[in-house]
Amino acid sequence: MVNDVKCMAAVNYGQKKCYNSKSPAKTASEWKEIWLKKFDQISGFEKIESSRSNGLRRVISSFLDITGVPYSITKVDFTEYVSKATAFELETVRFFYDKIAISPRHSDKVKNYLSELNYQIQIKSAFSGEHTINSKKQLTDTVEKRCDSLPEDEKGGNRCSIGIGCQSMNEMITDNHRQMLLEKLKLEINVRNLSKKTFKNYYGAVSRFIDWLSPDSSSDWYTAFKKHIVWLRDEKKLAANTINSYAASVVFFMKEVLEVKPGQDLLVRMKCGKPLPRVHSQQDIKSIINSPLNYKHRLILMLTYGCGLRLGEVCLLKPRDIDLERKVIWIRKGKGKKDRIVMLDDTLAPLIDIWLKSGCGKQFLFEGYIPGKHISKRTIEKIYTNACEKQGIDTQGGIHSLRHSFATHLLEQGVDLRYIQELLGHASSKTTEIYTHVAAHRIIAIRSPIAGLLK
Repeated sequence: MVNDVKCMAAVNYGQKKCYNSKSPAKTASEWKEIWLKKFDQISGFEKIESSRSNGLRRVISSFLDITGVPYSITKVDFTEYVSKATAFELETVRFFYDKIAISPRHSDKVKNYLSELNYQIQIKSAFSGEHTINSKKQLTDTVEKRCDSLPEDEKGGNRCSIGIGCQSMNEMITDNHRQMLLEKLKLEINVRNLSKKTFKNYYGAVSRFIDWLSPDSSSDWYTAFKKHIVWLRDEKKLAANTINSYAASVVFFMKEVLEVKPGQDLLVRMKCGKPLPRVHSQQDIKSIINSPLNYKHRLILMLTYGCGLRLGEVCLLKPRDIDLERKVIWIRKGKGKKDRIVMLDDTLAPLIDIWLKSGCGKQFLFEGYIPGKHISKRTIEKIYTNACEKQGIDTQGGIHSLRHSFATHLLEQGVDLRYIQELLGHASSKTTEIYTHVAAHRIIAIRSPIAGLLK
C-alpha cells in the first residue's frame, strides 16, 4: 500500500492532488500545513526559544513555498536553493530533513554544502572581531551574496562591524556553533567544579542570551550586555533579582568563553529592593510542627526549624550524619560545597533515635516512595504548606522561613551573631546581619515618643 508520504512525493506543488486508499485528496498547501504543524509539535517538545522557533518556522514555510514537496524536489532546484540560502536558512533546512521530513540524503547534502563554505571559521571571526584579509573578504562576499537573494523587506537592519547584513545573529550562529559555545561553557563550569544547580542556571541564562544576540553585538559587547538585561525586564517581565542572577551567568560566559575583557560595564546590576525575611512567631512554629499527623512529617519540620537547615540539606541528610552521642548533626556539602555542624537539641535527639531504631532512614534519613532515594524537595515543601494552611498561617516565604525564624529567635535569645553565622553556614557576616532588622526584642525595647503624650 502506498503511504501518505510516498504519495505526497508525486504531487506537483499547488496543482495536482494526492490520493490513496485511506485518505482523501490533499493539495500541496494542505500538506504544507501538516509539515508546519509537525514542526510546531517538535519545537514544543524540544523547548526551542520562541523567537528562534518563529525564525525556523518562517524559513521552513518559505522553503516549502519555493521548492514544493520536500521529497520530490529536483536536484537542480535543490542546488539552486542552497547556493542562495543564508547559513541560518541552510541550518533550518537541515533541521527540517533531520527532524520533520526525515531524509538523510537531503540532510547530508546540506551538511556538505555548509562544510564547503567553512562557516565555523566565519562564526569564530564574527565573535572575536578579528579577521584575516582572506577570511574577512570571504565572509563579506558570501554574506552579501546571500543577502542579495533575500526579499526586499528582509534586506534591512543594521550591519555589524564586519559588514554582515542579516536580521539576527541567529542567521550567523548555526545550531552546531551554538552547541559548540555551550559545550565550552560547560567545560568552564566543570573545571571549576561548580554545582549542578549553578550549571543549570548558567546554561539556561546563556542559551537565552545567545538566541537574543543581534548582528551588531560583536562590535560592542558591553552595550549588548546592558541591552539584554533591559530586554529581560521589559520583554520577559523578570524580577530584578532574577535578572541580576541572569546577568552574572552571562558575564561568566562573556569573560570565560567569548573572552571579553572584564570592565566596569560588566558589573552593572539592576537595583532591587531588600525585603526582610519572613519570620514566624514561636507560637506559630509550634502550631506548624504539631499540625501533621504523620510522625515523619513532624520530624522533618522539627529538624528544619530546630537546626536552621536549608531545604536541600534536609533532603540529603543521612543516618551517618547524625551524632547522637555528641548531640550534633553534620551538614555535608552544603551551599558552596562547605561542611558544617549544627547542634542537635536534647528534645530532638530521642525522636531521631526512635526513627532510626524503627528501621526507617536506611540510605537517607528521610526517604521518598522509592527505597534508597531521598525525599524530594517538592514533597517537603508540600508538607510545610499543608501544615500552614491547616493552622491558618501565611505560607509566604515557603519552608525557608523556618530557617529565618531559627536565626531570628536565636538572636532574640542573645546568641552572638558570629555563632549564628556559623550555624547557618553563611560565608559573609553581612548575610547574617539581615536578621538584626527583624529581631523583635530590640525593637519593642524602644519606647515611642507617643508614650509621654498619653500619660
